[in-house]
Amino acid sequence: MARLFSENYGEENDYFKAAQKGIFIHHSGISNGIRNSVEFALKEDLVRCVICTSTLAQGVNLPIKYLVVSSAYQAGERLKVRDFHNLIGRTGRAGKHTEGSVILAEPHVYLNRDWRFREYSKLLNVDNSEDCLSNLLRIVQPVIFRNRNTQQQLIIPFDELLRIRYLESENYSENISELREELNKKYQDGINVFESGLLVFENSLKAIENYILDFYSSMDELDIENIVVQTFGYYLANDDEKKKIKEIFTLIKRYLDSNVLPQDIKTFSKSQLGIFQSAKLKEWVENNLEALIGSEDDMAILKLIIEQIIDYSDIKLLKKVISKSEISILAIQWISGESYQSIYQYCLETDVQIQDRRTKVKHRTIRLEEVIELCDNGFGYSSILVVHAIGELILALSPNNESIQELTNFLCQKLRYGLSDKTEILIHELGFSDRVIAKKISRQLGQTKYPSKNKMKEMIRKNRDELRSELQDYPAYFLDRLEKI
Repeated sequence: MARLFSENYGEENDYFKAAQKGIFIHHSGISNGIRNSVEFALKEDLVRCVICTSTLAQGVNLPIKYLVVSSAYQAGERLKVRDFHNLIGRTGRAGKHTEGSVILAEPHVYLNRDWRFREYSKLLNVDNSEDCLSNLLRIVQPVIFRNRNTQQQLIIPFDELLRIRYLESENYSENISELREELNKKYQDGINVFESGLLVFENSLKAIENYILDFYSSMDELDIENIVVQTFGYYLANDDEKKKIKEIFTLIKRYLDSNVLPQDIKTFSKSQLGIFQSAKLKEWVENNLEALIGSEDDMAILKLIIEQIIDYSDIKLLKKVISKSEISILAIQWISGESYQSIYQYCLETDVQIQDRRTKVKHRTIRLEEVIELCDNGFGYSSILVVHAIGELILALSPNNESIQELTNFLCQKLRYGLSDKTEILIHELGFSDRVIAKKISRQLGQTKYPSKNKMKEMIRKNRDELRSELQDYPAYFLDRLEKI
């Protein structure tokens, strides 16, 4: 594990140093191959200690003997009762241990019996389990915050913003800005409630738009009533909320009927960017169609569309990088197969800065974990939706240019895995889900003419002994994958 950390992230980080002592890390900011290796090692009883977020214990059936809970809070929010019971239920798995222990690591819980003691008491009582939630339902429920200075309750008018979004869409952004400015002046402690509520509001509406577009693209006539009742939010809602949810779906359908061309419905449904972002991106593709079609390779396309990737990405970190020209350089390094450590070293040498309001100067040098997030989630996930949407729009506007769509599809693969070679990508897709490992196997197999998956499996089987020798100094997960090919 330490070797894998070293070759991915270098040796000047806590991940590598902890792995040398037999302590392993698992969270969303760690690359996929390392997470898989840790999960496999736990299942096979090859490691003794893993420091992780609650996601690992909740999502994977693991033989946990001791669960040490460091806090009742995660990411600033109290653990949900249901999640806590899911966690503690993972200790002492049948067939592995006769019993398991849950250790609360906060000493104040035992010494003073203060508010922390009460928090854990609530968590231990299953009767305190929270109701199921739905973001669809949340957008029809009032968002309220209490102003600390006046004790006044303010309801944020998302219902009015909903009407403006679909009936006066040209005024929507202006109304958002005005509301944000008003809250900043009068109710500073409510701006965070507004921003978090706005994020749920807009993401949920975009999801509903995509949901309706999917049905619309495959049906001649849209039955809104039937579509609405299939949603979980509608199932949870009371009568008044059900009426409001139906009104949202009806409002979106009317907007589609009046403002989106029938031939765009199918294209927009494939983009999964929602109605407004898809329409805006279509306009950009129309204005840049000649340059896109004239691109010689996927690198040229990437340089041309990088600003669109930044604008339409859901990953906030992409927007926080101060010099936007640096993002293009980092993306090229990523798809060229450069290691995280190499990309991070470049960031240090060129002093790549990101916005940080917590510092006096409001910016600072990017960190290694942020480089990992930028590559894995920014380039490897969020940007793919944008690139794929651009490819679909090009094909819709210029049906005879299928070769450009092939380039955008290949660019999506390169961004997804951070690899430039088709053979390496194929190896990665066969379960060797680490860039270092995929490149090593590719080198061992030698030059190939991009075989199919079945042909690649055959080549791996023929070279199993050599590959086993190559992989023996890496986590057992990859040897297990090798034997199962």
